Amino acid sequence: MRRLSITEIHEIILGIAKEFDKVCTNNDIPYFMLGGTMLGAIRHKGFIPWDDDMDFGVPAEKYESLLKALKDELPQKYGVCTFKTHEGCGTAYAKIEDRRTLVNDPRMWRVPNDKQIGLNIDIFPLSICDKNSPKLAKILSIKKRYARIYTGNANRVRWKNTLKSLLQALDIHNREWYLSILYELATTSENRSSGKSFRGNLLGRWGEREIVPELWYGMNVRYEFEDTRFCGIEKYDDYLHSLYGDYMKLPPVDERTVHVENAYIK
Repeated sequence: MRRLSITEIHEIILGIAKEFDKVCTNNDIPYFMLGGTMLGAIRHKGFIPWDDDMDFGVPAEKYESLLKALKDELPQKYGVCTFKTHEGCGTAYAKIEDRRTLVNDPRMWRVPNDKQIGLNIDIFPLSICDKNSPKLAKILSIKKRYARIYTGNANRVRWKNTLKSLLQALDIHNREWYLSILYELATTSENRSSGKSFRGNLLGRWGEREIVPELWYGMNVRYEFEDTRFCGIEKYDDYLHSLYGDYMKLPPVDERTVHVENAYIK
């Protein structure tokens, strides 16, 4: 295997995103760039230079239809990964991977290298939700507990060998139990109330900051991203301010997070 450079990682991930866009367009499924991908489109007209992933959101009510369309229509070199089908997918949301690649993800420290998935993009369900909803409090609590148990770096665990053995014994049942609950909560939209509607990525890193007025999303507004254009949030200024504050200001060097440190072509 050969280790990939950040330029090669960007090229591969961009290829996955183009196929995702094609499937969504062919099946009339709306989607939106989220988080750092939306920020990259506005601030850099493409990838944030040190970023190595892409995040997209799809209305929760369209999520199952999208997964089926992706499985039916993606080229063979790409695959849909879920926690039910891939041991190396430790998230309640789906990913689209490039099967020709492999990522050694330290957050999935209990998964054997040959079970880890390739370079991928994240596809989040966007749920109708209220910031004061009991569902939101529940999902944030479960996410925190799951992250603490299952995605921590083994090198930082004081009693890592004992913990690792214990987790492996319980893993198959408990891990899927956590993720199944998260998935069900995130893909079940609440009723709109009082004429006001909010929609959010309940499985993202920003918690309630990602629950924003549904009108902010708009419909099918495309933004330049590298050599193509992807759909994004119409009220991007409001959205990016809610996540990052002064989003046009570059963060300090020590806060420029890299997710993929070791990616390889098979």
